[in-house]
Amino acid sequence: MRFIPIVAALACAFALPLAALADPGAEAKSVFDTLFAAKLKSVAGTPDRADDVALAKDMLMLADKSVSQPTLVALLCESAHDLGVRHADGYAVAVEAMTLLAQTVDEKRPAAREKLITVLSKQSTAGKADERESAAQELIDLLIAMGGEDLEKQQYAEAAADFRRAMTLAQVRKSASLDEAKTRLELALSRERTMKRLGSLQERLLKDATDSATAEDIIKLYVIELDDPAAAKPYLDRAKKAQLTTLVNAAAESIDTVAKETSLALGEWYRGLAATVKGDAQAVPFARAVSCFDRFLQLHESDDVAKVKATELRREVAEKLAKLTLPPAPASTAARSKTIDVMKQIDVKRDAVFGTWSLVNGTLTCSNEERARLKLPCEVNGAYRLSIEFTRKGDSSLAVILPVGESQVLFFVDGWLEFGGRSGLEMIDGERAPNNGATKGIYLQKGKRQLLDIEVRPEQSKVVVRATLDRKRLFEWSGMQSRLSLEKYWDLGDSKAIALGAWATAFDFHSIRLESSEKPAAESSTASSDAGTVFDFVKQFASGKSGSPGSHYTIRKDAATQWIHMHPLPHGENAGTFAVALPKVPRGSKLLMTFTTQVNAQSQDGVRFIVLVGGKEVFNHVQKDNRQAEQSINLTKFAGSTAEITLKVHCIASQGWDDSSWGSPLIKQVK
Repeated sequence: MRFIPIVAALACAFALPLAALADPGAEAKSVFDTLFAAKLKSVAGTPDRADDVALAKDMLMLADKSVSQPTLVALLCESAHDLGVRHADGYAVAVEAMTLLAQTVDEKRPAAREKLITVLSKQSTAGKADERESAAQELIDLLIAMGGEDLEKQQYAEAAADFRRAMTLAQVRKSASLDEAKTRLELALSRERTMKRLGSLQERLLKDATDSATAEDIIKLYVIELDDPAAAKPYLDRAKKAQLTTLVNAAAESIDTVAKETSLALGEWYRGLAATVKGDAQAVPFARAVSCFDRFLQLHESDDVAKVKATELRREVAEKLAKLTLPPAPASTAARSKTIDVMKQIDVKRDAVFGTWSLVNGTLTCSNEERARLKLPCEVNGAYRLSIEFTRKGDSSLAVILPVGESQVLFFVDGWLEFGGRSGLEMIDGERAPNNGATKGIYLQKGKRQLLDIEVRPEQSKVVVRATLDRKRLFEWSGMQSRLSLEKYWDLGDSKAIALGAWATAFDFHSIRLESSEKPAAESSTASSDAGTVFDFVKQFASGKSGSPGSHYTIRKDAATQWIHMHPLPHGENAGTFAVALPKVPRGSKLLMTFTTQVNAQSQDGVRFIVLVGGKEVFNHVQKDNRQAEQSINLTKFAGSTAEITLKVHCIASQGWDDSSWGSPLIKQVK
């Protein structure tokens, strides 16, 4: 007999929250028995497995609607699993049931995962033919995620067992995850050896608390091999080296809070530490050194010997780092979420934003149009990792649009070929890749199947973005989310969406997998918020004064932006000046001026936008199209003063149709 779905009726009949009852456990059992006891007995009396699967599906649907009632969810998921696992037709339901249980009920998580491993193993070998491959990959992903959790708990033997099993399965299945499983296994074994060495050194130090050499060896283990400078701090007093204390304390901070002079010294220190180890063990200190040099160059504004030194050291270290393999990032960011095979959910007619896209026999293809982009049918909320297997068919860049907090940013590989190639983010502080620290060089190979992994980790109002290509470090950036933005011509119409893109090059995409956490969305710090706003040029519009004879400017508004509208006058320019009290800012904070520039589409040769502070030019940008270009200027060096800030526009040669506008110009304090 076939079981007829009753979920809609059940949801109405049992609307009372179980949490409001005296004994949620007993009430959950009572509700479950009332709804399903007779049905379970009925399907048990028939040889037809179809009614088992149908009942399991209804239980699963109700469980998905009852996640706020963990006791009921556990009963429903366990029963759905027991019904589904009896036959190949029900393996998929059993997998979903145990996945939901592991995500929803913490105390059931270990047992649910063991059952999940068992049923995925069955599905990958004896399931439906069209489910076997994806089940095997899901099992590999699960084992890698479990191993990642064990790594974070410093349970290295358990992690190694998970990674070894994932590696074996990946070898059999010829999975693209083989390298990842192998790399993580090597890391777990290496960490296990390191912890044994650490234990031996700690025992030695217990016997002789004055042994400064042993204390320094412990510090180096934490800093180099475990990449955990904070854990090294308790040993600083015994090492008895003032400079080492300063450097380790700085290394334990977020790089965004490290002072300029310290960042350069820290970069040189990490560079020196890398020379004390060999092979891929150099990757961590080299990666840290690159971040430190980037921090120094971001803060250092003078073109002097120090800048030349930092630039050259960064180049040297980055070149060495490019040849090494970094330890994989922890896999546990996705541990409470099922890995999504995004390719299976794509509908090119629905998801294509621009360009010609096709999906044939599991391969997604885009044509060689500029700014081709396709929105992926998935959402993220918190940390996530995107893995893309692709083959480039032309000679230009791959692009991925990434949501970061409340906004988005473009990540690209092999852009700006006229500058020798750049890979990184656009925009950072309103700057494009040639001026924002992007990785230099050409990395994609025409006709070769390659793997790009991008990890995005929001932490309150900050974010870390890391990328590897073919398991080698490609790019890493950390900072305030508010410093990142997406140029309007890459717009998707959805600020939460992830998208694939390309610049004038055809690509074949073979696999797209997404791991995402269930953490709440990161705290955002956006330009549109009044929080942290120091000066709003539009609100203070009346206080502005003309900057040249005949100057005038007006306010216009659209749905999302308020604009200060200017037009270059017959003598070539137009300007307005505002007196602004710029407050002092605490360490780790900065003053940013953010705005959008736009020019009339019929402008013959574009407009030059200029910002002056106290008569000194701090921004000069020529725009020739009518896109809304987001801009940002760091004004921190003027903090603590009252400055005259001038917004100026200037024609290039012709004034024809040079209508130009400043969108929502603000000065704000950000961390």
